[in-house]
Amino acid sequence: MSLPLRGEFLVVELDPLESLRPIIDDPEVLKACQALKLQTRKYVVCIIQRMGIAVVGALHPLEVAMVSRGFVPGPDEFVLSDMSIPVLPNTHHPRDRTPLVCDPPLPWDNCYIQTLALLPIRIKFSDPTPRARGKYWLNPPRQAGLIHFQCGDDNDWRDKLVRTAEMGGSDFEPDTYPGDEFDEPEGEPCYPWDNSEDTASLAVLESSKELAVDSKLNVTPSDIESVSDRASLHSAYAKSVVGFDEMVHQYDFTPVVNFSLDLEILSADEIPNPWEFFGEVDALEHQSASQNRCRREVERRVRQ
Repeated sequence: MSLPLRGEFLVVELDPLESLRPIIDDPEVLKACQALKLQTRKYVVCIIQRMGIAVVGALHPLEVAMVSRGFVPGPDEFVLSDMSIPVLPNTHHPRDRTPLVCDPPLPWDNCYIQTLALLPIRIKFSDPTPRARGKYWLNPPRQAGLIHFQCGDDNDWRDKLVRTAEMGGSDFEPDTYPGDEFDEPEGEPCYPWDNSEDTASLAVLESSKELAVDSKLNVTPSDIESVSDRASLHSAYAKSVVGFDEMVHQYDFTPVVNFSLDLEILSADEIPNPWEFFGEVDALEHQSASQNRCRREVERRVRQ
């Protein structure tokens, strides 16, 4: 499948078997993945950025922002409904944040980007054939950078709420909140998206055909598929992409997902709370951590 483009909206579903492929030969891990597969749900995300070098047949990392319908409960009391950005056709927000422009508007009303629900995912890249941008996307795609900006502000906001609570304060509202103004700087108009991003991407895809014998990077699909723990996840990519290794290690696990550009496969009522996706990922990480502990114990006994 072709790589999603920055700013595109997708429907994604966790693939437990592919996520734990390096350790799937463990019967307990396989059993847990099969059970989790029956419980996974479909979520809506927006592509924030693509990372690394596209290698046909390999897993490719992306950063996504989760989308909710309406204000949803966060993972704790410090993640507030205000920590979000409306997406057209939705225009409502408690802090009057300017909505992101989706072209055309999303097929459901009352949608929000959850600014603290950003995470890396992996997808299987199997088709280098160029394609047109999907039906729903941020126009211009550089609005994705504004999501990053708002994420930083909201992270600072949440940190302040936590510190206030730790000091025994009862007023969780910060005195001042940076970043309420979400409009672009004056004098910098939003030009319609052009094909410069795709042109650059196609150049990367063409060069990836020779990547396996590139003496500088020496990256092959087997380098990516053979990793067995989070510390070495995408080790070849992480060495060649500034900032990717640091971002991956902000999270406990990098899941593999299946995706669709057809948003209409979900009705409005079928869009789940995006924080539930993190629960699915936590379940996978638990299996990976348990297997790693068992492996280390076996290695310890062998050395004795």
